[in-house]
Amino acid sequence: MGLNNNREFIGDCVGFSESVPEEYRLLLFDPQTSGGLLAAIAPHAAQTALESLAKHGVAARQIGA
Repeated sequence: MGLNNNREFIGDCVGFSESVPEEYRLLLFDPQTSGGLLAAIAPHAAQTALESLAKHGVAARQIGA
């Protein structure tokens, strides 16, 4: 239930390469990580990602560059 809720909430903000297996994709929505999640994003896409997350009410911060 938690996984589906998480996927429903943030799923439209996420894109995966076709090479990423489904079981790895599901890890992103795992309810055990609902308290926080660290994601690697290409530097040139960081600002767009932060803006998209903010648009959806998700608090996010950039760590590193």
